[in-house]
Amino acid sequence: MSEASEYKKIVENLLGRLEYLLASGITDVPVERGAPPDGVPAAKDGLEALNNEIAGCVVCGFRDAKARPVAGAGNPRPVIMFIGGCPTVEDEKKGRPFSGGDGAQLEKIIAWMSSQAGFGIEEAYLCHAVKCRLPSGKGPSYEEAGACKSLLERQIKALAPKVIVALGPIAADFILGNPDVKGLRGRFHSFNGIKVMPTYDPATLIKAPALKKETETDMLLVIGELKKGQQA
Repeated sequence: MSEASEYKKIVENLLGRLEYLLASGITDVPVERGAPPDGVPAAKDGLEALNNEIAGCVVCGFRDAKARPVAGAGNPRPVIMFIGGCPTVEDEKKGRPFSGGDGAQLEKIIAWMSSQAGFGIEEAYLCHAVKCRLPSGKGPSYEEAGACKSLLERQIKALAPKVIVALGPIAADFILGNPDVKGLRGRFHSFNGIKVMPTYDPATLIKAPALKKETETDMLLVIGELKKGQQA
């Protein structure tokens, strides 16, 4: 391949990546650590296809006809993936995860982590374990959980983050098979070779601010893990 062809390929890859980020609502260009430029379009295309599948999903058969699945948003090659429980009314309206008060709380957590570790929300991917909003006070049924779990596992495989943060009992149960956040938090677990840190979800932190200290402790462990991959 000629030098001119190599430059053309790199530019095309970067343009493909920027288009995806803009479509996700991200206006800052993320700094990736070691991801090859020519791998970005394939990751983008595969993720877009999966997200389109999620948007039209009716697999579980229990989805309300008015429900709008929320796939996720963020960097297609993230260093970290934040996975919540299920979308809120605001998420469903905007078609993006963490769009309401819980999102504002999560942004504070990520901003604090950024000040400690030198990465920002532009290097993260956000989604929920359950893709559709559930009625208030209702957890996912066995059928709903099974359908969404398969989609979530495929998302994780496509994104291949270095660390997953499981926010709340539904996310912890989907990924680790255990909803006991209190018992699981404070140490890393593993999902298909990816390190997972369970911690409290943003909505819980809003209701119980005293738990923020424990969440900070969890995020310090995540920061330490992310710093291992940073080259001086």
